[in-house]
Amino acid sequence: MPVNREIRVFSSHESAKAADISEWAAMSKEERLRIGSELHAFWVRNYFPDVTRLDRTVQVIQRAPG
Repeated sequence: MPVNREIRVFSSHESAKAADISEWAAMSKEERLRIGSELHAFWVRNYFPDVTRLDRTVQVIQRAPG
């Protein structure tokens, strides 16, 4: 299933952000991962065709409780 490529016009940045958040929240983890993978493949193919894999970045974070 390809990424939905449509143009939407919003009256404010706040309404655009709210629409983005609700759209991502409605997706399953698998859908978000698939879209991220498609975007990464597009980025590599078009901007860095010689890169063969993802760079590894390791960072330890401490999340707030709750």
